[in-house]
Amino acid sequence: MTPQSNRQIKTAQRVFDIIDCLHENGHSRLGEVADNVDLAKSTTHDYLQTLIALGFVKRNEAGYYLSLKILRYGGLARRRRAAYEESMPEISQLTNELREEISERGLTSHLAILEDKDVFLADFSKTDWDISTGNYSGGDVDVHSSELGKAVLAFVTEDRLSSMLSNTEFEAFTDQTITDEETLRKELETVRERGYAVNDEEEFGHIKGIGLPILFENDVLGSISVSGPKAGIEQDEETILELLQTTVENIELRLEHH
Repeated sequence: MTPQSNRQIKTAQRVFDIIDCLHENGHSRLGEVADNVDLAKSTTHDYLQTLIALGFVKRNEAGYYLSLKILRYGGLARRRRAAYEESMPEISQLTNELREEISERGLTSHLAILEDKDVFLADFSKTDWDISTGNYSGGDVDVHSSELGKAVLAFVTEDRLSSMLSNTEFEAFTDQTITDEETLRKELETVRERGYAVNDEEEFGHIKGIGLPILFENDVLGSISVSGPKAGIEQDEETILELLQTTVENIELRLEHH
């Protein structure tokens, strides 16, 4: 580790030490913060002024305290974790219902979670395990080609959508993959109108997927989907869509009581 990188790590650690101090103690005077984090008052003052300029800390006659801006980050993280925890049992239930109601083999239920500019595959469950679609938990979701990604993109804010698309490579996986932003935006308009996204052989040949967003308190937390052999998905598309809609409703109900 270089001296420069070591200094950067120490600087970041001190910032979080100050944030932890204000979180635990509430309003604090400069001297109290300096003593708590074991820094000189002048150094502590510089850190606090930077945090004030960034909007994470405020100051009044009682001292320094954390702003609502930083508290929102904590609330967002809690909602993301809640979405994961409350969705897991519903994904398992969805897979069980697919086994009971759909004759097609090789169907997969997916759960994706949105985190900052990325959508990652948090969980998946197969109706049987002898057909692979290349899924693995923890992997990034290709937002331009997957039903999971498009279900998320269609319902984020315009600012967030632009930011996410600026990081998208638009790699062509098949002849059906959308490879430019203009076409994808038109597709997202359709997703908003009908309420669900479709991946029609855009990642794998002969594989189709249907995805719905997980929405809570005007925020997109992630998405769920079912994918499998195209012929089977299209044969039972109405039933699959109904099962997905019920699953999303159950997840959102769980989140209300989390």
